[in-house]
Amino acid sequence: NKCRKPVYDLINNQKYSVCKLIDGQRIPEIEYMQNMYLSKIIFSPYGFGAYGTPRDIQSHQFGSVLIKPRMDWVNTTPNMYLEDETYIACKEDFSDLEEKVDYTLSNYKELQPYLTENARKKLIEVYNPKNLVLHTYNIFKELNHIITE
Repeated sequence: NKCRKPVYDLINNQKYSVCKLIDGQRIPEIEYMQNMYLSKIIFSPYGFGAYGTPRDIQSHQFGSVLIKPRMDWVNTTPNMYLEDETYIACKEDFSDLEEKVDYTLSNYKELQPYLTENARKKLIEVYNPKNLVLHTYNIFKELNHIITE
């Protein structure tokens, strides 16, 4: 789609080993998961959704560095996207993607544990049932005609 094609074109023309569809064919799920597990970087463009996509969460589970377009425009609570703390942000037009990939690979030994552990902690916090209940409560208490007892 329009969101993903520019990034695929850019990535496919780089010197890196890239996991991708071959002739538009999907690979079996277990092979897909194995490829993600072996990947140093997982890229998640907007075309897969902006917030909380399975690929983003899987990248943290597998210990891969997540690179995705800047998420600071998403006004949400709870927020698991903290630039340079839980993911590496690139520009929406991907003009700095090659630079971000080079930066990540050049600093991988420092970035990978830092970003992965921060992201995992943030996911546990964000999806903690207590926090989800409090978040929902705070939404309802701000609505008109809602009365608390």
